Amino acid sequence: MKVSILHLSDLHRDLENEVDNTTLIESIKRDIDRFHLGSPQIQLPNICVISGDLIYGVQIGRGAFANEIERQYDQTLEFLTQLTTDLFSGNPENVVLIPGNHDICANTYRASVIPVPTPADSTDRRKLVSELFRPHSPIRWSWRDLSFYKIVSPEIYDNRLQGFCRCYNAFYGSKRTYSVNPREQFDIFEFSKLPLVIAGISSCFENDLDNRAGGICPQAISTLARELRNPKYDGILIGATWHHSIFGGPRQDDFLDADVLQSLIDVGISFGMSGHQHRSSFLDEYMKVGPSSRKLSILSASTLCAGPGQLSPGEPRGYNVIEIDLKSLDGKLHQRRMLNQQFELPVWGPGSFVESGASFIDFRVEPPRGIQIRNRLLNTDLQAAERLVGDGSWAEAIAILEDDAENALARSLLLKAVTSSEDFPKMQALFIPPRTVQEAIAAGGALVEHFNSDGAALFLASELVRTSTDPNVGEITTRVKRRYNR
Repeated sequence: MKVSILHLSDLHRDLENEVDNTTLIESIKRDIDRFHLGSPQIQLPNICVISGDLIYGVQIGRGAFANEIERQYDQTLEFLTQLTTDLFSGNPENVVLIPGNHDICANTYRASVIPVPTPADSTDRRKLVSELFRPHSPIRWSWRDLSFYKIVSPEIYDNRLQGFCRCYNAFYGSKRTYSVNPREQFDIFEFSKLPLVIAGISSCFENDLDNRAGGICPQAISTLARELRNPKYDGILIGATWHHSIFGGPRQDDFLDADVLQSLIDVGISFGMSGHQHRSSFLDEYMKVGPSSRKLSILSASTLCAGPGQLSPGEPRGYNVIEIDLKSLDGKLHQRRMLNQQFELPVWGPGSFVESGASFIDFRVEPPRGIQIRNRLLNTDLQAAERLVGDGSWAEAIAILEDDAENALARSLLLKAVTSSEDFPKMQALFIPPRTVQEAIAAGGALVEHFNSDGAALFLASELVRTSTDPNVGEITTRVKRRYNR
């Protein structure tokens, strides 16, 4: 069983060269239609993750900024709805949304602060600077104004994500809501028929125009950890998505402290998806404390819609597709990038990773905690296959059980399905050499009905057939020998 994740990020449009929704979605659909033509082929996406920055936002001090923010979120909501309709049968639960720094309203933030005069006394200045660097400080320093500010209205400050909340709530309807309270800014997404969970986590804790660093609310992580301890998540692969990258250049201050990843690893998250840096990349982060040797694979997507001035040097617009085999835990990260320069009419195709020299990177996913995922998958498969056998849907049951033919229960059910379907070549391929009397009788019968000399030779040479004293095995063996010796 394999999941394919369409990973989009940084949707914020270039406001001078805005690509409209129909053009953008049609360009993505055309690229997806070519997935089967590439090498390697890419599975059609089951779900979509959008890791923040749904809009561009409005510069500080602009009049009627609320109207422009509403316009941008209306455009985003239309995009989300159309994308979901065209690719995911209209089910919004197959799409994961989180906020990014562009979703923070700079004007709302500034309404929550007052200027703080720079003290004339050097001792007072040192105290103010010391308070600026205190954890969770309400003091901000603005390089734009070369001035100090202080948050005096936490309620207004929290509302800087109000526009994202309205868009989120409108997209999911009554099923999900997003809170302006940072302690509640996470959500857990479960997917029908997939043993996979994705936690959507805000990395915009205390993030604003003058405090550009990403952050995750400690209480949000604690509550998420408590919810993921629910026994129903035992053996389930857990992924997460947040917005900010964990690295930046020597003069950048807008990335997420990598130490927070240690907490996410400790929670049991096996892979994460981010954006922000406008570059597709991959890295493994390992547990650095305690006896655990767990790791977290971090997959970053480029920007889908940013303008030329916001692109990283040498990096075009792009998006990712992530494939994970939920049994073997083998993963493959595919990079797709914009191949032309006409920003209002994009054309997508394979990208290239410096790390691999190819359009994809192979990686291994950290196994989930609790019971083994393969056991959970097998139990789920057996239940589904039993229902299909009971309904007489032999081919569908066989397709589910073939990969688990080494398991005794699955093999017994598979024998029943293949026998009932009278698929003689399939019987020979799966049950020669036979392991049980029942398999010998069924496989021998298949050889009599659909003779194959190589299969007959392997059947007659098998230890079970040569040593069995069962009269039914003896009878079917005699019939196979007669055909083999003609």
